[in-house]
Amino acid sequence: SAVLKSSPQFISIFLKDFKVLLRTPIYLFNCVSTVIIIPFIFIVMPLMTGTGDMMSPIIGLIEANLETALLIFAGAFMMFSLLNPTASTTFSREGKHFWIDRSLPINYSSHIIGRIISPMVLHLATILAITIGFNYFVKLDLIYLLIPFVVGFLGGIPLSLIGLIVDLKRPLLDWTNPQRAVKQNLNVLIGMVANLIFIAALVGLNYLFLKIDLNFTLIILLDIGLISLSSIFIYKYSIKYIGERLPSIN
Repeated sequence: SAVLKSSPQFISIFLKDFKVLLRTPIYLFNCVSTVIIIPFIFIVMPLMTGTGDMMSPIIGLIEANLETALLIFAGAFMMFSLLNPTASTTFSREGKHFWIDRSLPINYSSHIIGRIISPMVLHLATILAITIGFNYFVKLDLIYLLIPFVVGFLGGIPLSLIGLIVDLKRPLLDWTNPQRAVKQNLNVLIGMVANLIFIAALVGLNYLFLKIDLNFTLIILLDIGLISLSSIFIYKYSIKYIGERLPSIN
């Protein structure tokens, strides 16, 4: 209660959630470590093994069609969000202590916003590390680095909200080992499938945009607009749904 009074409710929820992620080894390994593992696989490993030439196909794609390459990079950044189970286990990780959050006078929007900040912070750190490392191999102008970065980051918002809704629908609260909340939680797989459908729909639209030869700037603006509208719609739905679901969770 003291924490809630000293800062906005959503900040309090975020700080509590993030501290639990950092101090619980299972959560640290399965959720936070992706910030290190993904850049390590795609950036550090090629440097350590001397296989930097594995970037040759990517460089070739950039030289052949920069605009298509940037859209692919943006999609890849969104996929990194999909691989992180933080959002789709946000309620499950509370376990039997979830009743505490339920009993506090926290508004529904704070529940939603506070719980997606953690996955978004991790997503931001991941794509930032990838972008900086990628620029070591492929020197691009800042604007060409920002395009996939911005689209990929914004794309993480609806994906995180979808994961949150999946976990809210069927939270795994009855566990004694925190490993069950993440590694043995079917919500992670369901969230991935739901997010894949969202990404596939966006990829399909971008393919259509390219086929009809839309201006690249217009495509990026359409992507940002579609992602923003999706985020608003899913956010509003999540507030309505948590109001219906929260009182019935045992």
